[in-house]
Amino acid sequence: MKTTIFKISFVTLVTLFFVSYHSLANDDAYKVIIKNGNIKFISDNDKQKELFPGNNLSLNDTLIIQKESYLCFANSKGNIIECSKEGKFTVGDLVVKNKSTKNNLISKYAQYLFEAIKEGASDKDKFKLGLEREIFNIDKVCPFLPRNCKISNEDIKFIWFSKPGAKEYIFKLKNNFSEVLKTITTADTSLTLTAKELELNPSECYHWTIMVSGQDLSLSDESYFCLLSEKENDEVMLQFNEIKSSTESENSTLEDMLLAKFYESKKMFLDAYDCYLRLIRTNSDNQEINKLYKDFLINVKSSE
Repeated sequence: MKTTIFKISFVTLVTLFFVSYHSLANDDAYKVIIKNGNIKFISDNDKQKELFPGNNLSLNDTLIIQKESYLCFANSKGNIIECSKEGKFTVGDLVVKNKSTKNNLISKYAQYLFEAIKEGASDKDKFKLGLEREIFNIDKVCPFLPRNCKISNEDIKFIWFSKPGAKEYIFKLKNNFSEVLKTITTADTSLTLTAKELELNPSECYHWTIMVSGQDLSLSDESYFCLLSEKENDEVMLQFNEIKSSTESENSTLEDMLLAKFYESKKMFLDAYDCYLRLIRTNSDNQEINKLYKDFLINVKSSE
């Protein structure tokens, strides 16, 4: 009887050990999300290496952070560690000394970033003008954004792909009954209007088209968007403020990356696009951010 109890206890202890070890291993595996400036790392007593977004880090790795540099890394549970202090640290030191993210909302979108960012992004992911047209594979005038998505009850920026040689475009906005609410002729490839001046109603969906002036056959397919309800809008603003208040600095790269993933998950593609544009303008050589933007465009296209 004692032998049986001992065997059961031993098996239980072994099982708990492996479960705990697996959980600890997952917690100890970190990935570089953002790296700005001059930062190197040493892994397993190896030589110093340049650190890049997407690199995997363990608690025993040593980081050498130079002046005016910034590092952000996270694990699979969405715990975020940020450091802009000059010095030499182990990853474990920073995890212990820094306040890791306890906010469930932040952790959720940090997990998205952890999964999306891969080690060793290729030059193919580098941003270049015309990437949007390449992803959508179109050679005619066509709506870009808002495109089959949700938007807030404020300014609405309509953006479309141009047609070579076109001098003017005709924009039309319709309600769900195909009644034309607004017609505008413009030489630009974007147009900003407000929901208030258009007299759009929360929770309702609308459709828009674009065509080259004087070329009826160039009329695009309709793209639709739905305004958030007042309740949805309040919830989005609450979560937006929560994300902004939980990051280290205002208008930080991390903040925009989290907000971009937040808006994308809510199908608020126009707001996500604004975040990605800010990221690209300030991190044009960051191939990981460019890859995230490329993945976003593919996601927008797949919503058709």
